Amino acid sequence: MKRVFVGGGKVLTEGGEDIRLRGVALGGCLNMEHFINGYSGSESMFRYAVASAIGEDKATFFFEKVIEYFMTEDDFRFLKSLGVNVIRVAINYRHFINDKLFKTYRQAGFNFLDNIIELAKKNGIYVIIDLHAAPGWQNPGWHSDNIYQANILWYSEKFQDDTIKIWEDIVKRYKDEPSVAGYGLLNEPDAPSPNALIKFYEKIIKNIRQYDTEHIIIPEANKYGKDPSELDMLKDDNILIEVHYYPLPCFVDAPYPGVIEEIWSTKKEYYDNKVLEEEFLRRIRSILGWRKPVYVGEFGSTYWNSPNDIYRLKVNEDLINIFEKYNAHWTIWTYKDVGIMGLVYLNPESEYMKTFSDLLKLKYKLGADEWGPSLASTFIKKMATNFIEELKIELEKSGYTYEDSVVNFEGEILDEGWRSSYSYEVRVRRTFHILVSRYLVKLFAERLKGFDYNKLDKLAASFHFKNCVKREGLIKLIEKYCSI
Repeated sequence: MKRVFVGGGKVLTEGGEDIRLRGVALGGCLNMEHFINGYSGSESMFRYAVASAIGEDKATFFFEKVIEYFMTEDDFRFLKSLGVNVIRVAINYRHFINDKLFKTYRQAGFNFLDNIIELAKKNGIYVIIDLHAAPGWQNPGWHSDNIYQANILWYSEKFQDDTIKIWEDIVKRYKDEPSVAGYGLLNEPDAPSPNALIKFYEKIIKNIRQYDTEHIIIPEANKYGKDPSELDMLKDDNILIEVHYYPLPCFVDAPYPGVIEEIWSTKKEYYDNKVLEEEFLRRIRSILGWRKPVYVGEFGSTYWNSPNDIYRLKVNEDLINIFEKYNAHWTIWTYKDVGIMGLVYLNPESEYMKTFSDLLKLKYKLGADEWGPSLASTFIKKMATNFIEELKIELEKSGYTYEDSVVNFEGEILDEGWRSSYSYEVRVRRTFHILVSRYLVKLFAERLKGFDYNKLDKLAASFHFKNCVKREGLIKLIEKYCSI
């Protein structure tokens, strides 16, 4: 495969040919998530619980088997048949350090990643390495394996140094590998200011360039991929700027185009392809002005197994058409899961799904996840609302007026631009998600009690491509655009 690089506002091959990166993102393999892998809580929380329930040796065997079955030759042959030319591989830093919980001692993590890169290369597919979960957490979300909602990375030199070292190790290993398209520095950073983000990116890039001057570096926009402010200050020319775009019509079980009610309020807005384009253009306008290429690292819809799922496909097609209009590179989230977003998903009759089906229904009913079917639950919304109302009453009794302040978990008072992430009411709601998840994770882990190694292997094998169901409408859509 030819190495790719950024030049003249485009991604080019070594031969100087234009290439548009179009493909899929891979969550759930080297960075597990509750809605992808079908458990409750964060990955570390689930791993701790399983190790406590069945012992460390069996837990390690099970989780390594999940990784082994998650991406095989069959998966990459399938992706190649669709015309996919890139896969964005989400990784958890714990796989690349000496970590007692993950039972990894650096080499194990690299062995997993080596295998994915080799299979991708064999099928003519580039790999973007995406640091999805960094030491100290770059955002408060579950997807950064964050148990506590605190993004300490931005306040800790130690965690920043640890992150730089992880990238140093990755870069030293893959600097001569042309099938690696680039390095995604941090997934969905939520730094307290553009300056904090830029300074850290500069430190990572400076260190990377000591060992690798050739590979594309991919800095993602702040505020979960929404705000690229000041990324033009990064002076490296071989840069592909990443944004994420999940508009409201991606998540609801409702017709589109049309008027759609917001998930956590009664506010309603009209959405069609023109509205989506205007929103997207606001997100990337500055990047286009800098004459830098745009990479949409994540977008995609959640599916409800209802007649309205055809509208979720329509949203995805409108989004891809918009990305194509602005020459953006893209990877849809996510390739494989338990039936929420994936191009392929676990068969409902598989051992894994039969083992956890009742608990999955319970966690969706209680709204434990901050994604997917849990968004339809009213349980956590009701609990959070009741808590706020009781707080208002007690404050008024003492002569105070309730204010929905914007303060992060480090205690820093932020401006209104951070309301969607750090308003007090958002913090309360997310705390209830964690509390419910902490209760349920024990039930998920204890379901594995009494399983021998053969049964654990069979359970993990549910993630093998041959045991998955294809989401045909989505697959046809991806094939249509990846074959351009």
